[in-house]
Amino acid sequence: DKVNKYRHPELYKNLVDSYERKMDLNIAEELKNRPKSLAEVWRFSKLQFAVRFREAGNFPIPDEKFDSDIRDLVAILKKVK
Repeated sequence: DKVNKYRHPELYKNLVDSYERKMDLNIAEELKNRPKSLAEVWRFSKLQFAVRFREAGNFPIPDEKFDSDIRDLVAILKKVK
């Protein structure tokens, strides 16, 4: 409750494109043009974003999408050595 009282969910819609499109583009670009390790950094950033906004609630992306993304990202990142 303490954290959520300072959040403004009406501003979250500006972050949807960043999460759904830009992070995936950055991951794809890193896999294509640069060392694979940089793609893992973007995946970790996307995971942090998903956890942070899933826990806070009221984000315009459904919780099920966050849950699915979190599962997929954790499975991928577990393979990183």
